[in-house]
Parts: sequence; structure tokens; C-alpha cells
Amino acid sequence: MMENRYCFVDGFGPSRATKKAIRSHAMKGKNAGKTLHRPSKLKQLAKPRHLVYPAQTNLAQHSNPGYFSVCENLITIPRPHGNVFLACSLPVVLTAPSLRIISQFLTSVAEKMYPPRLGVSPDEARYMWLQLMFTDEAASRCSIALMDACNGFFFGDNPDSPRGLYFLSEVLCLVNERLRGKEALSDSTLSLVISLILQEEMRHDQAGAEIHYAGLTKMVQLRGGLNEFNSNLPLLLKICKMDICHALQNGGPVLFFWDCLPSSQTDVHHVLSSSSYLDGDMAPDLRRILVDALNFSAQVNQCLNFPAYDVITFQETLVSICCRLNQFQPLKALRCGTPMESAYHIGLTTFMMTLFMQWDGRRIWHYPLVSRHLREVLEYEEMYGCGEYDNLLLWVMFIGGIWVLADPDGFWLLPKLRTLVRKLGIKDFEGVLKRLRSFPWINEMHDEAGRFIMDML
Repeated sequence: MMENRYCFVDGFGPSRATKKAIRSHAMKGKNAGKTLHRPSKLKQLAKPRHLVYPAQTNLAQHSNPGYFSVCENLITIPRPHGNVFLACSLPVVLTAPSLRIISQFLTSVAEKMYPPRLGVSPDEARYMWLQLMFTDEAASRCSIALMDACNGFFFGDNPDSPRGLYFLSEVLCLVNERLRGKEALSDSTLSLVISLILQEEMRHDQAGAEIHYAGLTKMVQLRGGLNEFNSNLPLLLKICKMDICHALQNGGPVLFFWDCLPSSQTDVHHVLSSSSYLDGDMAPDLRRILVDALNFSAQVNQCLNFPAYDVITFQETLVSICCRLNQFQPLKALRCGTPMESAYHIGLTTFMMTLFMQWDGRRIWHYPLVSRHLREVLEYEEMYGCGEYDNLLLWVMFIGGIWVLADPDGFWLLPKLRTLVRKLGIKDFEGVLKRLRSFPWINEMHDEAGRFIMDML
């Protein structure tokens, strides 16, 4: 019920405010109990409403012309791609600039490191990164700074920019502070040291990277060795991958050997495991590595519409094969075995490197020892005799070419490959693929680069 109120208004010579008060009071009595529908509001309700987010996707680019004529009265609520991780519990309150940095890293850089075409779920990869890099407030601040540096590297910014150097100095101060406290050997501190190594490599500061790598080695030893990290497999595998990268860079043996091939990998029975190439005089350890690489390729090639591996299993497979390749023969070790074994060894090494170190042509490491060893193997005269190893040479040249031709000085390989292709009478890339079926090759990963090489011949 409307409340009775009395208003005393001076009606003699009223001002604009007084006239407005008179009209308002009169209309309140006239419209008591009614629902008002203003024309201006009705027009707004008739229009489709759009909730605009910072990361809104332009739906018009992905729809047919008649889409909005059918759905013109629907409310469009675009998904804010890149901010899905906000559903996770993080130890810090993120600002808008931090959100942009993390979104760019998780949607672009992390996908380069774990490309979906290799059968890895990008969502699992992002979640793993969040768990590993946002363990506490200090680690979160360092991680955001290092993510920004990674974004800069992959998107063309200078890692030595004032902003990048400021972030690096801030991270170093925080890490030094942690090393003096109770968190000196914590998982989050080790993860930050690994990120610092990556940061120094992006700046091409090999001396700085060596200092951090030596510190990482000491920290792992003080923790009791690699087995003490079994409860944190993502961190354990990051340590191993960093160790593998260091071994490839310097040619020495890996310090943290890890051979825990997932059971799902060993259970795969690939038809090529009984290939005639495996029946020759090959060391048993190298034969097992080759079979595992063949099975891995087959598993990924067969899973076109769903992930072949979860992130952990994928990384375990890579680390296991890479560690065993290094154990069989480090790059700086004296050559042992037959030329055929050396060819398989360098072919498998470059095959694995293309899987987790070839990020759209942008590299943090260049590994001149790998390119040098590849060139030495392809100079072996014993490999060019009666044609027994022609298919093996073709695979080594193509898989090696995918790696070395990303370097400006890698074009030495093309004349050798051109000569071999002409000798075998190969006319197109389909002819190449027929001969490479007996070797590790991932279609979604290597076909495009292989076609590009074939077009260069």
C-alpha cells in the first residue's frame, strides 16, 4: 500500500527544481501499483546482448553468413580462452598484466613444448605447469617473471631488454633469499633453478647457465639423489630433461639417468619390430631403443583423434629413450660399434630432439656436437657400398635434415640427400615415405618438414 505523504510546494514563481518535484509527486500518485515499460528500455531488451571479455573471440570469423540471422536474439557469451586456469587455486592474487603473461605462456609457449599433434593433451600440460610453478607466493612471482621472458623469446622480443633484465635480477634475489632459508632444497626452489637455467640459455649466457646447472646438481645430490623425487614426477622429469639438454650441449654423459619406460609403451607390438633392419648385427641395447622408438611412433600415428599419451607418460618415454641413447654412446665418446650402429644412434638422437626441442624453428639450444656427429656419420664410406643401407641413410638424412636445416650452416646436407634420392629413383615425397615406413617417423610432426626438404632438392 502506498504511503501517504504531504509535500508543501511553493507554487508562486517556482524554479525548475520545484516544477520537477511537482511533476514527480503527481505521477507517483497516478501510476501507483502499475508496472512501467519505458520505450528506451524496450529497445535495449529487443537487441541481442553481448558479454565482452578481454580475450573475446571474434565469432563472425568462424561462422557462416546466416548464423546471426538465426541466432540474432540469443545472448552471446564467448569463452575467455587462456583464462581457464583461473579455476585453479593459486597462492597469489593475479593482476591484469600477470594474467596476460600467464595466458600467453599457457596458450602459446606451453603448446609449442607439448604440441597436440604429438598426442598430448594441452590442458594436461597447462595444469602440470601450474602445479609446478605456482607452489607458493615467492615461486609464483619468479614464475611469472620467467614466463614473461619465455614469451619474449618465442615472440621476438629481446631477452636482454631492460624489462627482462629487471625480472632476472628480481628472480635472482628471491632465489638467493630462499637458498639461505628453510626452503633451500624444496621442490619449488629446484623448479626455479631449472627456470633460471632456461632463462640464461635464452640470453645465450652459457657461463651463467653452467653456474645454475652446477647448483641444481648439488641440490639434487643433497636431497639424496633422483629417487627422492618419485613423489613429484613432473619435477623429476624436468630435472632429467635439463640434464639431457646439458649432455647434448657438452657431449658428456647424463648425471641423472632415468629409465622407467611406461608399461603401456612396452606392451605395444609394432609390426615393424620384426623388420629385417632389426635382424642385423646390432647391439642389444641399441636394438631395444630402436624398437621402443618404433612403438612410440606407431602409437602416436594411430591416435589421430584423441591423445595417445598423458603428459607424464609422454615425458617418461622421451626421457627414457634419450637417457639410454646417451648411455649407449655420449656424443664426445670415442666412436665404437659399426657404422650402421652409429647411423642408427645419430638418427634416433635427432628424431628425439625434433620431438621436444624443435619449437617452430625457434631454438634455445643449437647443439653443434649433434650436427657435427651427423656429418661424420654421413661421411662413412662403408655406408655407401652395395645399397644395403640406402633406406637407413635416407631416414638419417631426412630426420637429420629436419634438425640441421634450421641452422644457417646446415645446407651441407642437401647435396648428399639429392644424390641419394636420384640414385634411388625417388620422384616425390610419397616415394620417400614408402621407404621410411620401417623407421621412427611421426606423420603429424615430420611430414610437413619432410615435404619442404624434398621441395628444396
